[in-house]
Amino acid sequence: MSSNIHKTKEYFDANPTHFKHAVEEYPIMYREAAERINKHIKGNVLDIGSGGILNYDTKKAKNVFLVDITTANKERAGKNIIFMNSDMRNLGIRDEKIDIVIMQHLLHHLADNTLQKTLRNLEEGFKETQRVVKKEGKIMIVEGCVPLTFDYLQRALFPLNKRLYKWLFSFPMVLQYSKEKIVRELKKAGFEIESVEVIKDGDILPIFGLNLPRKYIPLKHYCIIAKKN
Repeated sequence: MSSNIHKTKEYFDANPTHFKHAVEEYPIMYREAAERINKHIKGNVLDIGSGGILNYDTKKAKNVFLVDITTANKERAGKNIIFMNSDMRNLGIRDEKIDIVIMQHLLHHLADNTLQKTLRNLEEGFKETQRVVKKEGKIMIVEGCVPLTFDYLQRALFPLNKRLYKWLFSFPMVLQYSKEKIVRELKKAGFEIESVEVIKDGDILPIFGLNLPRKYIPLKHYCIIAKKN
């Protein structure tokens, strides 16, 4: 049986403009995220799951390593931008090479065929990220997070959620985490939390292919910054 991660790769291979459309639909959020990211850009930057979206100032970095499981946006490689067709769980980068790690709208795409595999993907991804980051280096995560109770409910209903995605949607299943879960896993991997901030995302959000009023969606976008101990 094909893993959901593989299906995610196939989806983005076939839909290379997905993230471009996301930037057009979330202009406020991407701008707010960039304002925070630009304050920390320096040295070697690792952008995991970028989808080719560079909403921050790459000129402030020595090198920007774009890591993605899809090669659909590899043309973004340039003077100081290096594309790597790799996986968050196995980056192919030597120990303590990276100053800043950026993850924008990545974590929910780590959903796999079972809840156990999904949670392991998150844990292994953070451990691998911690390995390549220099001491005092930082990780910056921009992610849509659900309330803690909704997080637990998603996990309890994981098999049903998987079936609903198969029946109703044309794109692979995702699993949205709570900010508490992300913070807990970062600490477990050896990071110290510096800040957790809500960022604006607009009055309308595209969810499940529908543009829905913000007030009806139990999700907030956060910028979480953590430093390697």
